[in-house]
Amino acid sequence: PARVAKPLIALFSGREAANRLPPAPPAPGRSPAGGSRRTSPAATGAAAPRSVRRAAVLGAGVMGGRIAWLFTKNDLPVVMKDIAWPAVQKGYAAAYSVYRELERRRRFDRREINLKMHHLSGTLEYSSLMNPDVVVEAVVENLRVKKQVLAEVERSGARRWSWRALRRGGRN
Repeated sequence: PARVAKPLIALFSGREAANRLPPAPPAPGRSPAGGSRRTSPAATGAAAPRSVRRAAVLGAGVMGGRIAWLFTKNDLPVVMKDIAWPAVQKGYAAAYSVYRELERRRRFDRREINLKMHHLSGTLEYSSLMNPDVVVEAVVENLRVKKQVLAEVERSGARRWSWRALRRGGRN
């Protein structure tokens, strides 16, 4: 009991001490009243955010599927690209498992899940990526494989969203 109580008391004391600290200054671009009103991108010198209408995920395993889930949750069409259909299947299963958990928690019903999952597709070809507005790389954590994937993207003819253009901050 004492081994458990001491850390809990320390946690409580630290939390109470943090509550007594003065409020933090507002973040840049936020109003001093704590609201979420942001200043214009021109005023801060930043570029205006681009809208995203389509997405692609390179690498469709568990991580790729969960990243794709996030796009489908926001009603954005997303294509998962991988080198083999079993990997694409794992991506679908990963996205669906998130929805199943949310269904269990009553956040989504079966109809909503079906509608959201229809935003998800898979492919083995770069030509099927639908000219995405954003591309997320989620291939295995192996530098050789990552370099190979990036080289394939460059060779694929998908020049509209090539990595060179992305590094320059725009499309070709």
